[in-house]
Amino acid sequence: MYSYNLVVTLPEKRMTLAPENLEKFEALIREAETYKLTKRTRSILEIIKDAYQVLNAGDPTFYRIPKNREMIEQILLLYEDAGGKEAEKWMDHDGRRLRLEVEMETYNSLEAKRELVRLTDHAQAAFADADVSIAGSIAQYTVMQDVVSSGLIVSFLSALVVIGIMMMIVFGSIRTGLIAMVPNIIPAFVAGGLMGCADIPLDIMTITILPMLLGLAVDDTIHFINHAMLEFERTDSYHTGLRRTFEVIGAPLLFTTLVITANFSVYMTSSANVYFNVGFITGIGLISALLADYLITPILLVQTRAFNKSMGKEKKCA
Repeated sequence: MYSYNLVVTLPEKRMTLAPENLEKFEALIREAETYKLTKRTRSILEIIKDAYQVLNAGDPTFYRIPKNREMIEQILLLYEDAGGKEAEKWMDHDGRRLRLEVEMETYNSLEAKRELVRLTDHAQAAFADADVSIAGSIAQYTVMQDVVSSGLIVSFLSALVVIGIMMMIVFGSIRTGLIAMVPNIIPAFVAGGLMGCADIPLDIMTITILPMLLGLAVDDTIHFINHAMLEFERTDSYHTGLRRTFEVIGAPLLFTTLVITANFSVYMTSSANVYFNVGFITGIGLISALLADYLITPILLVQTRAFNKSMGKEKKCA
């Protein structure tokens, strides 16, 4: 399911038949086989070495690349005459292009990017005059993943700043606006920490969870702080106002979170890890956002006396 191809295009025809070039290519294969994600590799070298061993009575010591070009040409000619069709997948007829297929045991976007860059650099160093490229859907997906992830991280940070400013404007206080951002940031930290502890990769699907959690958490926070502010204006007491806030909107916030979490939990029935991770992380993030509104926001409002300044102005005007 996960594989990519390294393609080396040499500047002149028949250069792929030179033993020294095949030995360099073999070194690249050994390099790829040391990578963490590599399951197995396939190339023209398997055909050449198998045929060379057969021509020498199956002696295992001949499972290697022949030392002269004529023998390599004879092996490939005999292989084609015998009806073999695999060689054309790994080497073109002009003898300029070599292809290596690397199958991956599993996929991790960060590790895959690191391995692709390393293998490309080694190939370019070994074949200085050649054109080296990476092909395959996994290679394209890895590049796309890198671009999309970077863009979403920038978008998340930008949204964080914009929402913070909007909170300050809505509540009419810089202090209250900053307090409102705390329960909105906590789900992102919880989700990120969970991904790190569970070794869940940051990919196109999981990176979308952070801005999504930010949007969902903001709604509950606005309801909670706005109602707490209203009750404080009525009672002039933090403890009484917060108690009434919990009595009025505590249950609705709980039920809303449970319903949304239940909706996302459907993803956890999928056999695909990428969808399971979305359902699992989103559910934990939503619950952490609710707990932050229940446990952290009230403490911050009381300890910082967030509403005193606005209430003082209202009483003075009255």
